[in-house]
Amino acid sequence: MAVVAAEGQTLAQDDSTRIIGQALPPLVLLRLDSTEARLGSLRKANQPLVVLYFSPTCSHCQQQTEEITANMGLLKSVNFLLVSAYPLADLRSFEASYGIARFQNMALAHDPTAKLAVFYGLKALPGIFVYNKNGLLVQKFKTNATAAQIAAAAVAD
Repeated sequence: MAVVAAEGQTLAQDDSTRIIGQALPPLVLLRLDSTEARLGSLRKANQPLVVLYFSPTCSHCQQQTEEITANMGLLKSVNFLLVSAYPLADLRSFEASYGIARFQNMALAHDPTAKLAVFYGLKALPGIFVYNKNGLLVQKFKTNATAAQIAAAAVAD
């Protein structure tokens, strides 16, 4: 299955509904300092997690990041992991541009082989996947989501 991580291009067939109710896959990602981390270890216990699969050059992804950071008051109890297959240098620039480091509940990770994109069956970016406090996927958004939609999904069982 070919994976292309650019705005507006097809990543994979959208069959992501098959993973609703599942836990995070046991994949290894890279932190921005190039150290490896298991995806599950990046989730804080008993707290919801939103995985935002994105491209730093995608305008929809940039808008989604702005929506999240502008509404952090509503989303303060939700953790965010922004994941991309783009090079680490691009991710570091994105982190600096959006001031992501100032939020303790946000982190970026590199998916160098796009295995997470394949797992999610992504068709387009951004891909937004909401895990509840028990670590189970409860909601996916095929397009941008409002902060209120994300907050509501994060408390679902």
